[in-house]
Amino acid sequence: PTISGSHRMTDALVPAEHEWRFDSSELERVMLPSVVVDNIERWLSSSSSSTRDFLCTAAIIGAPFTISALASVAEATEALANAALREAARANIVEAIGDGTWKFVHDRAHQAFLERVGSDRAREIHERVADYLYSTAAPFAADVFAVARHYGLGTRSRPERALDANVRAGALA
Repeated sequence: PTISGSHRMTDALVPAEHEWRFDSSELERVMLPSVVVDNIERWLSSSSSSTRDFLCTAAIIGAPFTISALASVAEATEALANAALREAARANIVEAIGDGTWKFVHDRAHQAFLERVGSDRAREIHERVADYLYSTAAPFAADVFAVARHYGLGTRSRPERALDANVRAGALA
């Protein structure tokens, strides 16, 4: 298999004092071999629909995401969300990064789940993400741009909240 793009896996290895260190931030820039992308697609078709649904929701939430946000937005229990994430982690699709926070291992995996969400469903999920962030972010300055973005991509069923989030985002811009 070939690796397209100018970044190679070895670009993520950086010299440190008397050793080499793996810089995971560089990994995002590494293009995956086509066989890895094929493996992601194969796993997608063989994983449970529940797990795929959770990961599609996680992809729309954005990275990193928390189990509590995922469960709330997916309207499920944290136990179910955690089980789905563990299944995906065994396939190296996502990884835990601490304190109930997760991320996709590679941007291509994240993108694969975004591509599986239809536009109507994506708008519904964006709206639920915005509602979750609006309700839980206090005073919400840290997430104001995310709230405004998700409301903008959502169903627009809460125009008063969308307006409030956009006014706050505009004030901080």
